[in-house]
Amino acid sequence: SAGTGIAHTRWATHGAPAVHNAHPHFSAGPGAGEASVGRIALVHNGIIENHDELRAELKARGYVFASQTDTEVIAHLIDHLYSGDLLDAVQQALPRLKGAYAV
Repeated sequence: SAGTGIAHTRWATHGAPAVHNAHPHFSAGPGAGEASVGRIALVHNGIIENHDELRAELKARGYVFASQTDTEVIAHLIDHLYSGDLLDAVQQALPRLKGAYAV
């Protein structure tokens, strides 16, 4: 039902080129029900060098990952930090990311 979209061709940095690893990636906050499913949608270019550590932290918080990508880590991190102000959540998330990237 959206009127706007973003496309991104992907070099498979993390995970095989497959539908479940394709952008955009969506967040699904743990225990928050339908209200948070897909609340954050993200397209990213680059590499997040500390994605394994962030993935482990987010899994411990109850996040479930559908892909093997570092992009999904960013979507879940922003979702975790989101409390009604998207800009604030992104500004909190970006300093935690190590690597060369654009979102």
